[in-house]
Amino acid sequence: MKKFFFFAAAALVSVAMSAQTIEVCALDSAKLAELNGGTGVATKTYTEATIPAGTVLLDGTNMKVSTAFDQTYQWVGAAQPNGAHKRIQIGNQEISMVEGIQGKDNPKDVDGGNPCNTLLVPSQGAAIKVEPKVDGYVVVLHKGSSNKQYFVFENGSPLGYELGMMTYADNTLGANGLLNLELVGDETYNYLTAENLAASTPFNYIEQVECYFNDTLTSGIAWKGYKQNGVCAVVFEAFANCTYLVGGAGTKMTAAAVVFVKDINADLNITAVGETITEEGKDPVTYDNVVLATIEAPTAIKNVAADAKAVKFIENGRVIILKNGVKYTVLGTVAE
Repeated sequence: MKKFFFFAAAALVSVAMSAQTIEVCALDSAKLAELNGGTGVATKTYTEATIPAGTVLLDGTNMKVSTAFDQTYQWVGAAQPNGAHKRIQIGNQEISMVEGIQGKDNPKDVDGGNPCNTLLVPSQGAAIKVEPKVDGYVVVLHKGSSNKQYFVFENGSPLGYELGMMTYADNTLGANGLLNLELVGDETYNYLTAENLAASTPFNYIEQVECYFNDTLTSGIAWKGYKQNGVCAVVFEAFANCTYLVGGAGTKMTAAAVVFVKDINADLNITAVGETITEEGKDPVTYDNVVLATIEAPTAIKNVAADAKAVKFIENGRVIILKNGVKYTVLGTVAE
């Protein structure tokens, strides 16, 4: 059974807390000051010196995070424009979205093209490199724009991912302003191609987020005219000894944190935490908590969790679960 592309407003639900391990690489003004030789960064200003490719942002227990290419960076606010959602909750970790860092140049492939259009790996521009040391899930938290494109590449190939973005200022395209979508690639590696994108979406490339939701006939919004922004999560499964590049196309991703999660044994929500905001001349408004995306416990793991003989391992780049002599994929189907 293959997972198909979907888009829907995610509902806020209660799930059992899993015994997950979470590691956070915060990307804020303090990190930018550290990259800039200790110079304090209090304003939205690009670093004077270029930060070289491969500069380490975190060398942690479960992942290494670094700059993908030579870039200068600046501090940028990453929360909702009015601060309605400026914290993200993942398990027992609360992550600030108040600050993020942003590179100066749009990512381009080796031919100077847009990686989301060409599906060719970026070779320059603002992108984050993540190198897992164990198998798990990566969550990149940033301030997203509905009229921009976002990519994940695994070992040079475009990878499927789930994305959840708040657009609270206008709820036309999603309840609570949420745009939630998933791009699913091939069954073996979850790699995106022009062919499988065309078969499961209206496009044969990775389009702007709002384009997967906007229908002028029903929404009344002009094509590519929504142009909202807010806190955003890009989520994907990641494997040890693989290299991942994450970023935006036609934009410079304002990244607030890279989060690594492992040991998932129950569904885990990535929640934008709402609060009451009072704007000048207006009545207080209370904003809901909103689930941006959910890391789902693999079906096969749920099915065999009670079987002590079940064994999970990696085979040909896939997670395989062996039970009673039969190999299953994480989707619960028999592995071929």
